[in-house]
Amino acid sequence: MAGVREPVDRRVEVDGLHLEARCWAGGDGTPVVLLHEGLGSITAWGRFPAQLAEACGRTVIAYSRQGYGRSSGWPGIRPLDYLAQEARRVRRVLDALDLERAVLLGHSDGGAIATEAGALHGSRVAGLVLEAAHVTVERPTQQAVRSVGERWTSGDLRERLTRHHDDPASVFRGWHDVWTSEAFWGWSIAELLPEITCPVLAIRGAQDALSSAHQLDVITSGIPQAEAVTLPDCGHVPHKEARERTLALVAAFVRKL
Repeated sequence: MAGVREPVDRRVEVDGLHLEARCWAGGDGTPVVLLHEGLGSITAWGRFPAQLAEACGRTVIAYSRQGYGRSSGWPGIRPLDYLAQEARRVRRVLDALDLERAVLLGHSDGGAIATEAGALHGSRVAGLVLEAAHVTVERPTQQAVRSVGERWTSGDLRERLTRHHDDPASVFRGWHDVWTSEAFWGWSIAELLPEITCPVLAIRGAQDALSSAHQLDVITSGIPQAEAVTLPDCGHVPHKEARERTLALVAAFVRKL
């Protein structure tokens, strides 16, 4: 792929953990750091990071969070505040990657983490791309997560996750059991949104069953400078289901920065 060298694998040490990371060198300027979804990892992004590096002319870096991919595992049950823990860790990940500032692109769970990180570490975050992000819990989202659980017990989800994770059962249970728990009902980071001062691009697919239009409403109400885009004929994964449109939107946003 012209302009983008072969990705380089890295393993960073953060909080006593080994986190796998991969870098696609695509050019100068503030790099883009990818924060994956609740069942994701470096490899689950597929070809998107390389294509994004080419489209933006920026270096793109992805890492697998604790418990995901080939990174260090969770020692036990996933805590209810795991998203907040990961948001606080983002700054230390940037330190370990020798990045002074970065654009954070987060998908789904990664969008929630990026949002909170933008509020907590403003001086380190040049911009936020929030793809199918969650900032509150909704009943339809919990029901959609339960439906995904049916694919774990009787579908192909277990096999698919095995390709991307050392411990797929922990990945699934940690995500599913938190999001469907009554103890998680009421989770919200909406109160943090006014703390975000960087430019924000929020993207959602019109047919997304896991992240409703209400999420975009909350984001744009709490972050006056946020630009919201709803993609037609697209579900929960715009970077796969509407790849060209997503690449164009993100590239234009990053270039403006």
